[in-house]
Amino acid sequence: MAEKEIELLENVELRFALADTDQQLEKVLNIFLSPVLLKLESPHEVVRTKVMSILSHINKRVRPKTNIKLPLASLLDLVCAEKVTKSLFVKNFGIMYLEMAYDRITEEEQITNLPSLVKGIASKPLNQKQTLIHIILLVLRKYKPKEADSPSDLDPIDFASHLGDAKFLLESFLDVILYTPIQPRQPNQQPAIGQQEGSQNPQTVQLQPVPPGLSVNAVKFVTNDGKAQWASKNSELKLIKMGILRFVNSFVILPDSLSDDINFKKFLILLAASCDSAHEIVGGGENGLKKIKQPNLEDKMVVDGLYFLYQGSNPGSAAKQGQQDSMRHPASPSLRYKIIGYLCKSRLATNTFPAMIQVSFDCLYGPTTNAKLQNQGMYFVQWVARMSDSSRLKPVAPVLLSGLLKFINQPDNETLKPEKEDLRGFAYVAVSLLAKRVPEIFRKDLSVLANFFMAVTMETKNVKVSVQEALSNMVETYQNIEIWANENDIRTIESILEENVDKPGHQARYCAVKYAATLFPFSHILSRYICLLASADEKLEVREMASRGLAFPNPRSPKLYPNQPEDEIKIPSFLEFVNFINNKSEHRMEKIERPKHSDRSKLNLSSTMFLDASSLPQLVDTLHSNFNQSTGQKYVMGYRIEVYINILRFLRNLMIINADSTALIDELADELDGETKLFDSNTRIRVKNWIREQWKADQMMTDQMELDEPQHSGALNVYLGLIEKGLSNKGQIDTLLQSTASSCLLELISLGPSSLSRSYENRISWLKTFMSIIKLEVRNSMAHVLGIVSTSELENNPERCINIQDLIKEFLTIARDQSRQISVEYHHGSILALGYIIGRLTYRYPTTFKSMVPPNLLTETVEVIAKDLDSSTSLRVIGASKALGEAGRYTSLPIFSNINDKGKGRPDENSFTADIFTNIVDKLITIVKTTKDVKIQETSITALGHIALGEPKYAEKVLTLFYDLATTINKQVEVHFTIGASITCITAGWESNEMDQYLDLADVSPPPISIDNSVMEGVLNKIFDNLLPSNKTAVKKAVCVWMLCLVKFCSKHEIVKAALPKIHGAFSLLLADRDEFTQEVASKGIGLVYELGDQKMKEQLVDSLVGMFSEGKRPKETIERDTQLFESNTLGQTPDGSAISTYQSILSLASDMNQPELVYKFMQLASHNAMWQSRKGAAFGFSSIIAQAEKELEPYLKDLIPRLYRFQYDPNPKVNEAMTSIWKTLVKDPKNTIDEYFDVIVKDLLKGLSDRLWRTRESSANALTDLLQGRQIQQLEPYLQDLWNMSFRALDDIKESVRIAAFKTCRTLTKVTVKYCDPVNVSIENGQKIMNIVMPFLLSKGLVSDAEDVRKFSLATILKICETAKELLKPHIAEIVDRLLEGLSSMEPQVMNYLSFHVEKYDVTQEQLENTRLSATKMSPMMEGIESCIDYIDEKVIEDLTPKLLQLIRKGVGLPTKAGCARFLVSMCIKKAEIIRPHANTYLKALSGSILDTSPAVRKSYAVTVGYVAHLTSNNTLAKFIEHLKKIYCENSEGEIRSIAGITVLEISKHASDELKRIYVEVLPLTYYGKHDSDSSIKSVWDDVWEDNTAGSTGTIKLYLSELISLLSTLLKSPSWPTKRQAALTIADVAKSIEQSLIPYMQQVLPLLLDGLSGRTWAGKEALIEALTTASISCREYFEDNENRAQLDIITNVLVRESKKANKQYRRNCIDNLGKFADTYSDTLVIYPEVREFLIELVVGEQDPDEMDEDDANERPLFLLVKASAMKCLGLVWPKKKDVQIQHSKELGMILASSLKSGKNVWNVRLSALESLEKFIEKLDFSGQQIQTLEEETLNSIFEGLKEGLSDTKYVAVRTASLDTLKKVVNKIKDTPLMSSSSVKEKLLETIAVAEKDPLANISDTVKELRKELFANIA
Repeated sequence: MAEKEIELLENVELRFALADTDQQLEKVLNIFLSPVLLKLESPHEVVRTKVMSILSHINKRVRPKTNIKLPLASLLDLVCAEKVTKSLFVKNFGIMYLEMAYDRITEEEQITNLPSLVKGIASKPLNQKQTLIHIILLVLRKYKPKEADSPSDLDPIDFASHLGDAKFLLESFLDVILYTPIQPRQPNQQPAIGQQEGSQNPQTVQLQPVPPGLSVNAVKFVTNDGKAQWASKNSELKLIKMGILRFVNSFVILPDSLSDDINFKKFLILLAASCDSAHEIVGGGENGLKKIKQPNLEDKMVVDGLYFLYQGSNPGSAAKQGQQDSMRHPASPSLRYKIIGYLCKSRLATNTFPAMIQVSFDCLYGPTTNAKLQNQGMYFVQWVARMSDSSRLKPVAPVLLSGLLKFINQPDNETLKPEKEDLRGFAYVAVSLLAKRVPEIFRKDLSVLANFFMAVTMETKNVKVSVQEALSNMVETYQNIEIWANENDIRTIESILEENVDKPGHQARYCAVKYAATLFPFSHILSRYICLLASADEKLEVREMASRGLAFPNPRSPKLYPNQPEDEIKIPSFLEFVNFINNKSEHRMEKIERPKHSDRSKLNLSSTMFLDASSLPQLVDTLHSNFNQSTGQKYVMGYRIEVYINILRFLRNLMIINADSTALIDELADELDGETKLFDSNTRIRVKNWIREQWKADQMMTDQMELDEPQHSGALNVYLGLIEKGLSNKGQIDTLLQSTASSCLLELISLGPSSLSRSYENRISWLKTFMSIIKLEVRNSMAHVLGIVSTSELENNPERCINIQDLIKEFLTIARDQSRQISVEYHHGSILALGYIIGRLTYRYPTTFKSMVPPNLLTETVEVIAKDLDSSTSLRVIGASKALGEAGRYTSLPIFSNINDKGKGRPDENSFTADIFTNIVDKLITIVKTTKDVKIQETSITALGHIALGEPKYAEKVLTLFYDLATTINKQVEVHFTIGASITCITAGWESNEMDQYLDLADVSPPPISIDNSVMEGVLNKIFDNLLPSNKTAVKKAVCVWMLCLVKFCSKHEIVKAALPKIHGAFSLLLADRDEFTQEVASKGIGLVYELGDQKMKEQLVDSLVGMFSEGKRPKETIERDTQLFESNTLGQTPDGSAISTYQSILSLASDMNQPELVYKFMQLASHNAMWQSRKGAAFGFSSIIAQAEKELEPYLKDLIPRLYRFQYDPNPKVNEAMTSIWKTLVKDPKNTIDEYFDVIVKDLLKGLSDRLWRTRESSANALTDLLQGRQIQQLEPYLQDLWNMSFRALDDIKESVRIAAFKTCRTLTKVTVKYCDPVNVSIENGQKIMNIVMPFLLSKGLVSDAEDVRKFSLATILKICETAKELLKPHIAEIVDRLLEGLSSMEPQVMNYLSFHVEKYDVTQEQLENTRLSATKMSPMMEGIESCIDYIDEKVIEDLTPKLLQLIRKGVGLPTKAGCARFLVSMCIKKAEIIRPHANTYLKALSGSILDTSPAVRKSYAVTVGYVAHLTSNNTLAKFIEHLKKIYCENSEGEIRSIAGITVLEISKHASDELKRIYVEVLPLTYYGKHDSDSSIKSVWDDVWEDNTAGSTGTIKLYLSELISLLSTLLKSPSWPTKRQAALTIADVAKSIEQSLIPYMQQVLPLLLDGLSGRTWAGKEALIEALTTASISCREYFEDNENRAQLDIITNVLVRESKKANKQYRRNCIDNLGKFADTYSDTLVIYPEVREFLIELVVGEQDPDEMDEDDANERPLFLLVKASAMKCLGLVWPKKKDVQIQHSKELGMILASSLKSGKNVWNVRLSALESLEKFIEKLDFSGQQIQTLEEETLNSIFEGLKEGLSDTKYVAVRTASLDTLKKVVNKIKDTPLMSSSSVKEKLLETIAVAEKDPLANISDTVKELRKELFANIA
């Protein structure tokens, strides 16, 4: 057996040896190489040895000669096909020769055989894989697959069935992309993975230096064990990588339909490429990432793959298994950065343990990390903290926390760099996010909190912001502190907060206050204390946060502390709080005093520090002391003065709330002259009782304490101590603090028991010191206190009576002193003190005061006080008025004089004193009338009211004054409230609630003064009968305020009760007043009247008010001469009644609910004037009325809420404010209330949008805007369509303000709709419901609306939905695409249409304009919306979409729509090829008509579309389409239409080249014909088509010659001359290109050409002549056949005939072609005798015979060209037949010789003559013994002509050509007898002599050489 094999092998070897040439060897190799290789399978060693011998011989011969090709097909079968052999040994040898074979074939062949290399590669051994991959890589370097957007329907590699091959190939490609040439690592370089410091793996694995992301084995694989030369050259490596990217980006080879695993590997390749160092690779990667299907980042395979690429292999596991060479290194920093970016979008990535920790730490601490990677890593940590599942996060949270804290605390020299600052900030925020998710570890270790508070002070400015944010985030961590914290934890947090509230950095203070206000309940004392410390902070945000913490819980408001149930909200104990403040002050004073006695050096701190909790106390103390010293703050008891003020205020409020928990702090009081008043009588009573009980308890505590204990021990004692500290005069006096403290002291003294005031009876001298204080409020308060204290315990106490007399005398002395030594303030304080002393004396002892103070002293005091009324100083006048009011309030002033001590008084003393007091009243009245100072006026009015109360005889005089003031005071509204209060004082006395505030002696009953009812009757009658009917605005305003005061303060007075109906009528009338304030006061009053009436009266009042508002029933106003119709400041304006609309709206609100009586409640709740927030307004106590109204309105809320909600948005600001006030009062929890009543609110607002009143429509739109925000899908779904419908209706409203409101509504509705059309936010089911409602409406009604605004909003909404709706789009895509494509034209700016008709006017071309419109269409948001739908088109959608799209393609109107259709279809073909394929034929048919559009831009767009669609169509359809293009091109004469055929074919060639190949038989003949188009632009297009598909090969012409000739034959018969011309040019080109190959078709072509030449001359006919000549010349063999020889004569006759045509240009071409033809066939044809006559005639003619009748100057040059052609033709037609030469040679020779003369012909004609002469000489037959064809005479004439040519000094070309001709003549005759002639020699030498003198060296030197040669021959 072996012998036979050896014998066969020897025979083969002999065949190889006998192959002498390369061709023979190649042929033998093709047959025997593969069989020889298969013999390596032989079991016989001798056979295998023989094979190796043969292979060695082959190698020696083949390797050096690369032109020898190897049998690629058989080698591929051998290597890749298992059926041939399974021997690895054979295959290894086969691969060696396969590699050699691939190097020797063309690129086209390499690419064609690429699928064979790839198939099955995954199953091959590693060494074979390696070799095959490198063959593939070299192919890919030159491989240019179809563009990624032009897939073929044929999958050449069939990856769908061989996923393993695709997987291996992509994994190998990834390694190549990751590979970069790397130098070996030097010893000082950073260690690689496995050597990293701090690695969790104890093994230290030494790795070879390899590129990031690869292993040692991977590098060997990529570099082919170092044999791949391109691997070490960056330029070559770049080409390989670019080839890989082209391969990977090709949707042909790797479509998206492959498995997710394959797509993910593609993604990794592109991701790695985007981080390459070469920008070309980066660009390819990034472009691919944009187009590729994005991986599912919630897929475990994807996340694990990203983590593996980032981290590489585990060094420890690799070391254990001994696989170090297989261990992957981590990716490069840039690639890791991008990987982290994707991991930060994956929730699964945050739950992948331990990779998430390892990656996080590598980013932060890795040896190769950088600032960008650290930033990204920190963001990833934040992402983990946010998104990780709690079960996954809790175990790793401590590790993450330790890593973050290590990063924060680690020293870094680059910390000050901005990027490092940002990074530290990120770290702090990351810790806070972790704290929110895993609070347990932070609660266990409060040092993190302490360190963060330290950091917020010590970090740099930029980082502090992040630390503050982190601390704010961490608040949630420590909430519910009462549940999780023990006492130590609470103390720790408290100490942290307390220490930080005094830090110099405002961030620390803010965070401390926020924690205090948020973590602890309101009852927690320390947290309120911290808020107090920050309440006067210099930073607004700190102050606001402190205010929030100090705000007392309002039982009628939503709870402030979510963590605490409302019923458990507690108030701090006043006793505990005041003692806490007192105790803390001692510690604070020590801290402030400490720096004064310390020599501690100033502490220097760096901008960054290590956070160490142990250093905190010392650092805080140092910072605190330094801060205090540097700022120069003033302190009281260790507190800053501003803080101390707030402490006193808070304690005062706390005391009141402890006494009355229902009191409302914000409405308790306001300040007036230092007096703090409680207007609510119930609260006053409770506070009095509380102070009495507390004081009693304090006294008992004091009695039980030892004598050496501090005096202040009880709560009030401590409080008084704090107040007294605030009143201290030590150091710099702060007037505001003293004002606050004095007010607090006054409140305690006035409301407290007598025993409390008696505690100050020994401190009169201290109180006197405040009479000279600069602050008026302090003087007033302390004078008031002095009056109360000094008058106590006078009964049965002569000593104290003497003391008070001395006190009065002392103040009298000061008051009388007019010297400058007494300040104005001291004088004022003394006057006030006198007034308060006398007032409280008469109040305490109404019947016995005369025995305590002498009457004359009292009278004297009053006189001294009254003197100040004459002062020019306002302060003195105010003080005197105030004092007189105090003195006269409780008893009659004249009574002071009715005291006759045992008959010693003067008889006239009573009348004298009466005159004094009457004078005082008169003075006060004068002051009120004349002063312009409102303060003086108000004080005087109050004094008059109080004096009239004490002495009723002055009441009438005072009331008369007030009546007069009603007409004169208009703008000072406050004055009327003062007058109203005085009127209640005069008419009701101490029954008036207004007077409660003056009952400031807790243990004393009100004075026994009674007022007759007639006084009240008289006032009311005056108001009703005289003032109200006056019709003066000022009077109405005054009357309205007075009546309000009477109703409010005298509601229990029987006269007022009886007059309530009348008062109601007056208020009703005033509701319609033009003055807004009058209306509001009336509304307040009418509500109070309603509350006071019984049920019957209430019903009557309701009917009256409803009738006035709704039916217009109102008391008639008579217009008299003095009636003021308009206010002075409204003249010129139209009174539109906007003010009364407020109350009409309020009434409509009540009427809609069928509860008209509720109008009174609404009027009480509707407040918008600032007056009600002032002191006087607060006195009316509307807060309690509101509370009552709330309860009564609760049953009506269901009907009330919808209307009230809308009224809040009324365009009338007054209605708006009134309704908002009602809303805020009634609705405590707006969010829950709106949710509860959402349905009825929406229905009401939708109804309002169609209301006839524009105000209703506008308010409804504004209300909807606010209502829709944050709504849930379940709430919106039932109303969504109606909302859009009504909003669009309002958007087109006739009123502009309604349209503006609707615009806002639509904008909000858009946001909400888009949100709930996003599957990210809603379930698919719910989202589809919304889509089904919204999208049809927007498309069918919105986009087609006549209103431009509606169309714009509809479009904007649709586009936003398209961006977010994703798969929810599917049911609506067909309609969306259809409408948006139409909208491209319908919504195009009108200016474009205008410009299209006026392009000339604006100096632009139609093409420029269309290109601009086309660009605008491409960039249009509508186009983006359309393309966003493509990703969700499936087979079902395309069925609905196709008919609509076809209709648009065929019938669409407008350039943008057509261009949009084209672009959309292109995008579909790119992204959804398989889905569009079944419909591609239909689309192509539709496009066949669209490419003929009148617009060039549209035609071009559709042509491109055809290119993309073509690759999806069937061959038959595409062939028919090409036939259609052929018809368009060949049968149309219009250039623009004809051009589209070539453009379309070119686009098909670009995007569907494979499909085009199948119909080359249809395409290429047409293309070749198009290459010869006369239009250069059209020609260039066809040239491109030809080059792209044939590479310019002539073989293609031969291949399709039959079809080409058939086409041309048809076209030559065309009646169109341009078509004939082009066909002729094509034939001519074919003849030149393929020459003899045309012979089989000459029988067909020649008759057509000859027939075409018959008839008259036409433009382009010369092309037929050219074709006839070229074909005849190229196919000489055709005429050698005797049957065809006769056709030469026919052709000759035709050429001669055409050469005689009159058209000069045509004649010239014909003569040229005649010459060529005759010259070619000169040995067989003799046509010279036939053409001699007319050619010579043309040559010798000096003037064109036709020129005599023509004036055209252009005819002359054309005649010369014809002459030149004729001259040249004479030589060409000169025959080779000797007898003809003998007959005509002399004639022709002489003619040519004479033509060379310069005077006879121009230079170009002479050049033609020289050419003709050369042909003449060349063809002369010198055979025979004698030369008969050339005579000496002729020759000499020729020399003579040449001599003249050589002597032409003007034209070098003539001389050069003459020299060339001379040389040819000499060469022709040099060996003939002619050279023996002496005349010939002589002429020749003369000629040569002329040439030797030529100035050009090349001519002269050549002639000299000619002479030498000539003489040598002669010799």
